[in-house]
Amino acid sequence: MKGRIISCFSCVGKTHYVLNNLHLESCIDHDFYDYMYRGNLGENWMGVYMTRMRQLQKKFEYVYVNSTPEIIAELPKDSILVYPYPNLKNEWVQRAKNRGGESAFPKLLEKKWDEWIAACESWTGKKYMVNSGEYLSNVFDRFKTIHVN
Repeated sequence: MKGRIISCFSCVGKTHYVLNNLHLESCIDHDFYDYMYRGNLGENWMGVYMTRMRQLQKKFEYVYVNSTPEIIAELPKDSILVYPYPNLKNEWVQRAKNRGGESAFPKLLEKKWDEWIAACESWTGKKYMVNSGEYLSNVFDRFKTIHVN
């Protein structure tokens, strides 16, 4: 079995979706945060993260990963990228504030928005854009049947 990689933009509801659907489908949230910030991996975090992603593909039908530019650049061609329309910056920053309070992340998202959206838009694989008010849990059935050669 080779699982499908679903790369999700921040605040699209990846973690919420997996936690509420793991009893319905074989899925896992493979978040990069621990690899990049908490482990003692230093500059090697990305290689370890991607190796683990490939291992998880052998165990789960769906492996949900983040969509930072570094990760997008390494996505397998049969992945699907889920991200918001570029004009939804204010909504996404508010989502970040709602989920994390006054953490540093909403400011980072606001600062990196254009760079992160550009990385999503330049990726040449299959993509699905999320509308205002939508989350992964609202749209999953619409894109999970996308077939990639």
